[in-house]
Amino acid sequence: MNSDRKQVLLMSAKLFSLIAQLLTIIFFTGCAITTSELKPALDGLPFVKESKPADENGALYVFRPLFSSYLSDEIIEIEVGDIKEPLAFGGYFYHQLAHGKYNLHVRSRSSRSSDLWNKTIEINLESGEEVYLALWTSQFISNQMDFSIVYGANPLFIPTVNQVSTDESVLWEIVPYETAKYEISKCVHSVM
Repeated sequence: MNSDRKQVLLMSAKLFSLIAQLLTIIFFTGCAITTSELKPALDGLPFVKESKPADENGALYVFRPLFSSYLSDEIIEIEVGDIKEPLAFGGYFYHQLAHGKYNLHVRSRSSRSSDLWNKTIEINLESGEEVYLALWTSQFISNQMDFSIVYGANPLFIPTVNQVSTDESVLWEIVPYETAKYEISKCVHSVM
């Protein structure tokens, strides 16, 4: 095969690859759920910011923002001190606690649930402080573009897309009220 023909085939393959990637992006973008379409997993009262905590106490808000639908059907249990609270997707709860250090335990409530939830988070609560703890899940999907080549009189390049999960994790972050208020305002009080 001469070098001109090889270059034409190589350029054709690159052009075909680019077109296949663009079509894949368009297809997967059309199938994606945006976070604005996500709704809490339960009905309840909308978020209300409580009054400042009593002297020697701090306030703890724990919420599951509507970031990702991954594992959104799982209800988790939060344990901090003597308090045990279920927490559904899009839910929040509030408690006043005496100032001090706490280990907040996150567990799944079902034997079929993911072990990803099983975490312990250390929280330091100061007198008069309000702590906003966000818990959410994430699943990153990468699309790996590849080609199958069918050899014949004219080689045929067939694009294939393999979806590979590269990370599955439960994430948490303590955020100030100014950062938390938009996401927690979409949550409902988690009373079950």
